[in-house]
Amino acid sequence: MAKLPGDPSSDPARPVAPSRACTPALVDLHFAQPLDRLAHSAPGQPCRVAVWAALVADLIAPCQAVPTLLTADEATRAARFVQPRDRDTYLVAHTLCRALLALATGLPPRSLVWLRGPFGKPYLDHSASLPSTPRWQFNLSHTSGYVMVALCRDVEVGVDIESLRPHLELPGIAERFFSPEEVACWKAGPPARQVEMFYRLWTRKEAFMKAVGQGFGLPLDSFAVEADPTRPPRLLRTPPHLPGCDHWSVHDLTDALLQLVSPPVPCAALVAAAPTLDPSLHFVSGPALASLLQLLAASPQPLP
Repeated sequence: MAKLPGDPSSDPARPVAPSRACTPALVDLHFAQPLDRLAHSAPGQPCRVAVWAALVADLIAPCQAVPTLLTADEATRAARFVQPRDRDTYLVAHTLCRALLALATGLPPRSLVWLRGPFGKPYLDHSASLPSTPRWQFNLSHTSGYVMVALCRDVEVGVDIESLRPHLELPGIAERFFSPEEVACWKAGPPARQVEMFYRLWTRKEAFMKAVGQGFGLPLDSFAVEADPTRPPRLLRTPPHLPGCDHWSVHDLTDALLQLVSPPVPCAALVAAAPTLDPSLHFVSGPALASLLQLLAASPQPLP
């Protein structure tokens, strides 16, 4: 997650805990079943994407209690963070992502090599021990105590999650960074919903930039997404050098998060390079991740 312009580097309050607790017995429900669903996707069907969300505060203890799944380079990077909250967020996001990729690929977590594209987007190296197909694609995001990981097969994917910050100068940010049609639609929205509309719009745009793999190397006003809250999320215009709108699918995850966590709920969005999308969202508890990490640490090979 990129900081919005004008966002102070204050330490946000911890989000409210999820309304439903998980137990170690539900590991399959939160990990194996979504991955099995991805593995059995068929050509011609909507693109299946699994997304996992979690609270950093819930997962930091199990991440610290077992031998690290991070590579030496990742552990070094984590140690460089000055603020404990930034270090914890990095540790949780990368541990969760490596655990999920280990289950998906059948390889030990630390053996998975992450490379980076020209604009910094991480991706799996399929040139060594991984087969060329399926090509597992993933993306990470975080905000104010939340982490989110998206995983799918063979298509580029981007995910973004943002906490609502009504104190920011949102009109100025919108005028500077959004496209003219997005600004006009946002300004015409109900005043009581303008903060929410802003962040739904922002997450859709950043998820697209991450799916493309260019991040903020892609000007925010070079493309447009649907900003009207009464209409389905979609791309309205793409940059000339990228495939057209029909090549991409946009999905808003905010309403699904409302079913899993207690307010205040961040906004989140998902974009995939596929004409249709069939996403699923799962909330990870500390006990569920602890059981998974213990199983991965106890065996040189992940669970089948």
